[in-house]
Amino acid sequence: MFLMRGRNLYGWCAVKNKILTEKQQMLIGNLPDEILTNFYLTGGTALSAFYLEHRLSKDLDFFTDTEQQVPPIEFLTTVIRSLPSVRDTRYERLFDRRIFEVVFKDSDTLKVEFSTYPFKSIEKRRKIGRLLVDSPLNIVTAKLFALTDRFEPKDFVDLYFVLDNYDWKLGELVRKTEERFEISGLEYIIPERLLLVKKVGRDDLPVMLKNINAEEMKRYFLRQASELVKAFRT
Repeated sequence: MFLMRGRNLYGWCAVKNKILTEKQQMLIGNLPDEILTNFYLTGGTALSAFYLEHRLSKDLDFFTDTEQQVPPIEFLTTVIRSLPSVRDTRYERLFDRRIFEVVFKDSDTLKVEFSTYPFKSIEKRRKIGRLLVDSPLNIVTAKLFALTDRFEPKDFVDLYFVLDNYDWKLGELVRKTEERFEISGLEYIIPERLLLVKKVGRDDLPVMLKNINAEEMKRYFLRQASELVKAFRT
C-alpha cells in the first residue's frame, strides 16, 4: 500500500540548488517518501544540477530498477495534482515510461517522468538530503546508449561537458557502456552517430549556463569519431 507522507516544500535538501528551478525544487520537496525511497533522479537535469552546472533543463527524470517498485498510476497522479499552483496535468504511457506534463497556474510547464530502468548501476549514486541522485558515469553511459537510436542535441552538449570535466576518454566510455548494457558493436555505431553533430545548429542548443561554441563542439566530435574508428581498428 502506498501512503502519502513526508511532504515538505524544500525539505529534501538543506541548501537550495542553484540550477533547479523553484518549481522543480518544489516538486521534489513534495514527493512522498514512497517515491524518493525507490526512485533516483537521473538524466541531463541531474547531471547539470548536481555535477556540471552547465545548462538548464525543464525535465525531471525519476528511474527505478524494477517494475515492482513503481506505485500505481492513481497514486502518482494524486501526488502530481496535489502540488501547489497546479492548473492541469496530462499523462502519457510509453512502454515502461510514465510521463506527466504539469501545467501551473502561471502557464509554466514541467515534464516529470517515472520509469523503470532495469540496467545495472556501475557507479554509486549520491544521497542528497532525501533525494537519491544518479552518478555521472551512469548518466553518461546511458546517454551514449541512447545516442544509438535518437538524435538529441542536448546529448552532444552533455557528453561534451563530461569529457571536458572528467578524466574519461570517449573510447573508455564506449567500452563501459557496452559492459553496462551487455551489448557489443558500439565501436562501429558510436562513431557513425557522432557524425550527426553536423546537424546541430546554435538554435538547437539548450539554455546554457556555461559558454559553448557550437562549431567548436562539432569539430571536436568529428575528430573523436575519426579517432574512435582508428583506435578500435588497431
